[in-house]
Amino acid sequence: MILSLTRNSKPAFFVGLFLLIIPNLHLWTSFIGKESILFVALVVMTEKLLQRRIKSASFVLSFLLIALIRPHVAVVLLVALMIAYMWKGNLGVKEKMGVGVISLFCFLGIYLLLKKIAFIRTNPWKRIIHIYDYHIKGLKKTDAYVPLDEYHLPYKIFTFYFRPLPFEKTGWLYQIWSIENLILLLISGGVFYIAVRNFKTIKWGLYEVFASLTILLLAVMYVYAYANYGLIARTKIMAMPFLYIFMVKIFAQVIPREPN
Repeated sequence: MILSLTRNSKPAFFVGLFLLIIPNLHLWTSFIGKESILFVALVVMTEKLLQRRIKSASFVLSFLLIALIRPHVAVVLLVALMIAYMWKGNLGVKEKMGVGVISLFCFLGIYLLLKKIAFIRTNPWKRIIHIYDYHIKGLKKTDAYVPLDEYHLPYKIFTFYFRPLPFEKTGWLYQIWSIENLILLLISGGVFYIAVRNFKTIKWGLYEVFASLTILLLAVMYVYAYANYGLIARTKIMAMPFLYIFMVKIFAQVIPREPN
């Protein structure tokens, strides 16, 4: 997938290849459990979205699988997908109405599923806040606690994706992870700089909009509950397929291509 996206741009290819060997990605996806299943489903969704084949059986089944395992993640994906298609899908008025109606039914189905899983009987918003508060109180007693509730939102998101940085925590596992975070921060910072500097020339297509929204919304959803470095490390893996492909696509657009 990465090779086809780099379009003969060697720098973009090596960035993508380097991202794929980051240890944390392989650690959490190597276990037999929900994370591995979710990761595969998210990768399939990414591939089919790049191919504009969201009506394919594999895309639909992957989304349904995510909805069954993590309904709240499915909501984020659905919101990002709906906005991306409304904005960059080159749809007519009738098609946009169709997307809106389908999205509405999907939201209703996911809500009913989430209501059953989270035992929501009355006010859903109040129940969600209660769950978040319960998580925070429990995590304060752990060694890996990070006071996300004391940070402002931009720093919460920064912490979710790029902390701990080197020497913030003790222990060799933290040091390995912190070096990985530093590398990811440097690459992400480079991509952000390139994207801002070349904003007018970069093609912000369907995938770029979808990935940007997903990366942002996933972090916003989790930073209010997962105040623990271990949970953050495991959870942010779900955003990696979208983040990695997004960065590679930006590099491939800006870095000069080699002649055929």
